[in-house]
Amino acid sequence: MNTAHWHLILNHFPIIGTLGGIVVLFYGLIRKSNDTKVLGALLILAMAIISVIVMETGEAAEELVEKIPGISEAAMEVHEDAAKIANGILIASGVLALISLVLHFFKKNAVTVAMSATLVLSSVAFGFMGYTGYLGGKIRHTEITTGNSIPANNSAATPETGDGDED
Repeated sequence: MNTAHWHLILNHFPIIGTLGGIVVLFYGLIRKSNDTKVLGALLILAMAIISVIVMETGEAAEELVEKIPGISEAAMEVHEDAAKIANGILIASGVLALISLVLHFFKKNAVTVAMSATLVLSSVAFGFMGYTGYLGGKIRHTEITTGNSIPANNSAATPETGDGDED
């Protein structure tokens, strides 16, 4: 496996995992469950760490794919710029999650405020991560940019029948 492959495998984690962390943290805050809040904060912290790895593999993947015909340099630059912002916000969420965890173990009266702030910032990070993923998909997935989502082979579903040609 090369770095482009690793980037394609790992890039989903900061998006989906952050959403999972948000849901768990929100549930923990609503139910006033310390264990659930800790789990949510740990998930967000883990996604912040993984996002650094995704960013690094993205840099290396760019070097590999920029020579492939049909790859848009402009799309890569827009994706990279968005990734820098999203990564920064998610790292800040991870730091805030870490602070929340430390407060949880040492100063319980401030933990709810810190966990709530982690939830808000992580929600912002999720939005930026999702948008960054969308922009990354536009680099290689022409069906996103052209609107042509029906494959050009004989097994494609036809608008008339909805069935593929299964000869």
